[in-house]
Amino acid sequence: CMEKVRTGDFLGEYSQVVGEFVARLAREVKRRWPGKTVVHLPYQNYTKPPVGVVFPDNVVVHVCHTRPLPLYKEPRIYAEERAVIDGWRKALRRPIGHYHYVNTWPDDNTAAPFQYRRVMKTFFADHRDSFGTNNDGVLVFDWARHT
Repeated sequence: CMEKVRTGDFLGEYSQVVGEFVARLAREVKRRWPGKTVVHLPYQNYTKPPVGVVFPDNVVVHVCHTRPLPLYKEPRIYAEERAVIDGWRKALRRPIGHYHYVNTWPDDNTAAPFQYRRVMKTFFADHRDSFGTNNDGVLVFDWARHT
């Protein structure tokens, strides 16, 4: 497996290893239990889609965005997150789900309201066609600080 690891790639270090495993698992699940679905949550250092892996149609992906949404105002971070979403859409050939952490910096270090509606509105509007029907993946622990 180590030859497939992309050392130093923050979002994709283990993407190839995990992606190939998920694809093999899904093919076997499809063979043994037709109609069953494999749900994959690409997370942390395997967030990026693997290169050249063909996923069967029984794989559902919910990308876990581990960077806090306020940081999406930074063009580099926004572009990297966009590339992840576009990559998974291309790999799966259909919409994806998503999951965001909002209990991370900077809003977890303050009791004051932390407003970033414009960033959220832009992100979800720009990705309207990328996400499936599970657009309720935004996890909010303290709504008063996140609206």
